[in-house]
Amino acid sequence: MKKWLRILLYILLSLFVLAVIVAISADFYVESKIKTMLQKDLPKHLRFTYDDLRIKSIHGSLIFEKPHLTISNKEDHTEHTFILSEGLHITNFSYWNYIFKDEIHLDEIRLEKPSLVFYKDRVIKAKDSTSTRTESFKQKVLLDRLNLSDGTFTIIDKEKDSVFLYLQNISVQLNKISTSGEQVKHMLPFDFSDLQMAGDSLFIKAGTYENLASGAFEITKNSALINDIHFYTKYSVKTLNNIIPYERDHYDLSMSSLEIQDLKLITEQDSLTSAGAKKVILGETDFQVYRDKTVKKDTTFKPLYNRSLRQLPFNLSVDSLIISGADIVYTERHLPENNGGIISFKNLEAKIANVGNTYEENIDARIRALFMDETPFTAQWRLNVHSPEDHFLFQAEVQRFNASNMDRFIGPNLDANLVGTAEHTYFTIDGNNENSRTNVKIKYTDLKLNLLKKDSKKKKEILSAIVNLAIPKNSANQGAEFNDGAGTAERHKTQSVFNQLWISLESALKDAMLPGIVKKLAD
Repeated sequence: MKKWLRILLYILLSLFVLAVIVAISADFYVESKIKTMLQKDLPKHLRFTYDDLRIKSIHGSLIFEKPHLTISNKEDHTEHTFILSEGLHITNFSYWNYIFKDEIHLDEIRLEKPSLVFYKDRVIKAKDSTSTRTESFKQKVLLDRLNLSDGTFTIIDKEKDSVFLYLQNISVQLNKISTSGEQVKHMLPFDFSDLQMAGDSLFIKAGTYENLASGAFEITKNSALINDIHFYTKYSVKTLNNIIPYERDHYDLSMSSLEIQDLKLITEQDSLTSAGAKKVILGETDFQVYRDKTVKKDTTFKPLYNRSLRQLPFNLSVDSLIISGADIVYTERHLPENNGGIISFKNLEAKIANVGNTYEENIDARIRALFMDETPFTAQWRLNVHSPEDHFLFQAEVQRFNASNMDRFIGPNLDANLVGTAEHTYFTIDGNNENSRTNVKIKYTDLKLNLLKKDSKKKKEILSAIVNLAIPKNSANQGAEFNDGAGTAERHKTQSVFNQLWISLESALKDAMLPGIVKKLAD
């Protein structure tokens, strides 16, 4: 071998050995610095431990095995957040960007099987946390990719350590993440270009009395799909009535899916300022509501939907809300001796445009369903959100209806039943927060009202006969195929919007179906 070649090989070998020594030394040096930083330089309210640490300083990579982060309050040192993971991988730390651009740039942070538990009642909110964060955080941080796989996320409420939020088998990927001293002032302290999130199930404590649960879900930055939703009152009807201070609905809602398209959320500082979507689609739904009117009345003011939307603390804009295949059963109990009467809508479909408080146009709801399981019912409901008077217009058509179907509602509540057929009914309710005016056209045949004995539910023969003498049996008896009626109703402001719809229709039906003297007695 030529001398010069041998010398070159020696030099290359020496450089390789030197590089290995430098790399090992660098690894030991970096490892020592990181361990010192984690032991001595971390704030006292942060405690970070791990089973093992492996470093590849040339690649700028760190691997923590079984890392454990505990966060406590600065004021009283109460621990409130616990994060565990099978592994924490940090790859490709850019020395060049750190030295020459004064920014921290990482290729990827990967957490394997993370578990986060947060006790929200243990947190003491700092008096000026925003300014503190800004002063202590000045460098720009860039992260190309954040990956979490097979994780769980739990928030514990203060009430007997009950679960407030639980997410199971969560996988999350965030791309192009950045933050800075200015960004951390916002409610979301970092920005990102893309989000992919999926999980097996979620649970949310929706309030004092209700819970919300779901099956699998997928969420991106601009869309969401949640399957097998269940919103329900966590107590039985009997238990709920014993613990509520005044009457309240008992809910049981099941929904096959909820899809949100073109989702947009905008935040400023620590507040949500805007929420919107192009389309929200509700899958097959079964909704059962029970209201016990024997419980103490709730006399608080009930705003109409116009006002509720107008007074939201953020801008809401949903171009289209679609409901398909919903079954709704409403039960209302007035008498303690029974379980109440039922009103139902089956196979309800609705298309609602301009849902929110940012549109100049009215909210426009087109609805169709089977009323009391068999009667075709269509309606259009328009609401002016920007009207100070909360103006709305409700127009509906009810096709051939067997009056005896109403026995499920009026029988238990009014000790009465109806016999006969309403062949066709049209009505328009023009209302606001103060009152309403209603016009109705109804065609009916063989109509009778039977009054029942309270205990035996047997017919009160004499009283029923007297009442039916005063009520025209057929609409044609009054000289026309349809009977026209009009009525006005004052809004009961401690009752819901549906109460206003009912009393409005009732006022016009009295005018259309009852002679003058009977109307006065009915009033």
